[in-house]
Amino acid sequence: MSLPAPQLATAPLSKQLIRRRFDKASQSYQAHNSVQQRIAQALLTMMAGQAQSYQVLLDLGCGPGPDWHQLTRHCQQYIGIDLSAAMLNEHHSRQGNANGHPSWLLQADMECLPLPTDSVDTLYSSMAMQWADSRQRLGEELKRVLKPGANAFISVPLQGSLQPLADIRQAIDNQPQVNPQPQLQDWLDDLSIAGWTIQAVEQRCFIEYFADIKALLHSIKGVGAGANQAAPLTRATLQTLNEKYEQHRTELGLPLKYEVGLLQMRPSS
Repeated sequence: MSLPAPQLATAPLSKQLIRRRFDKASQSYQAHNSVQQRIAQALLTMMAGQAQSYQVLLDLGCGPGPDWHQLTRHCQQYIGIDLSAAMLNEHHSRQGNANGHPSWLLQADMECLPLPTDSVDTLYSSMAMQWADSRQRLGEELKRVLKPGANAFISVPLQGSLQPLADIRQAIDNQPQVNPQPQLQDWLDDLSIAGWTIQAVEQRCFIEYFADIKALLHSIKGVGAGANQAAPLTRATLQTLNEKYEQHRTELGLPLKYEVGLLQMRPSS
């Protein structure tokens, strides 16, 4: 498939902030993406259950390519798209075109893809689509680039993620330590409006444990997920956060919960 040269439109302030955060996290992502990889494995298992080989696969929000090796087993051509050029550079330096597998890495906004209409056979997107400004607009754009009858496999964070961190920070100084997330039904409703048929859906809880509060916070910042409007943590606030979080400690460490929606879907006819 011949691809046009990517063009990245001027991003609004929110997208600029997101891009900067992911640029900064490009070198640290692999060291902090433990829960992201667990979620990706669940999504890859759902995908493998279809036992299909696709011509063109789109990895939306591909980051530094942690899933590249497994995804290329399912396709003839791989396209990785991300908002962050630094993430794509890391992806290229780590995988490139290993084993001669045709791969393209494009910097683009997921709501305005530099891809032809009806050009993609399957979509894979793990923990990335939440960064869109509009779920419905994103759904419409993804439907445009996917071929009729194509499969899409996505995972998205849901309401209740990053607990108890979110509630503790809110109680301390009324600051949104984490980005608010929708309920699963919100995703289902907006994707339906955008012209998608849901074939399979599951909501799962993934919990990670940390030795201390600094490691817990670094796990979020280290993958670029700290793009929010909260005021920076002061030393006093961090101390209070630590004291209150210690009340939730288990024998495994300090817990951080992710509520995740796993979806298989295809464009409605």
